[in-house]
Amino acid sequence: MKQSKVAFIGSVQTVVPFMALGIDVFPVDSEPEAPEVFGKLVRSRKYAIIFITENLEPVLSEQIDKIAYEALPSVILLPQISGSLEMGLSFVRETMKKAAGRDIAE
Repeated sequence: MKQSKVAFIGSVQTVVPFMALGIDVFPVDSEPEAPEVFGKLVRSRKYAIIFITENLEPVLSEQIDKIAYEALPSVILLPQISGSLEMGLSFVRETMKKAAGRDIAE
């Protein structure tokens, strides 16, 4: 059975420490780079999980929405090393709304 990988897209300071965990890291210097990198990772079909830093969600939201109902990859927002934008919980909540048809946290 082919083993799936984990990827992380974000700033150099945030993603590089994750190399020690065996995660494939993809540092992006600017937000315009992120859609191209994200698209390549999704098309490769090598990754079961793609972590992205919260600040990239606005520029990747359209691409994330396109794969939201696919089994893989799962997209997970993580805060940057500089701190959280509190977007991760909101993202998970919206994803659960889509899956369950209502807000299950109510």
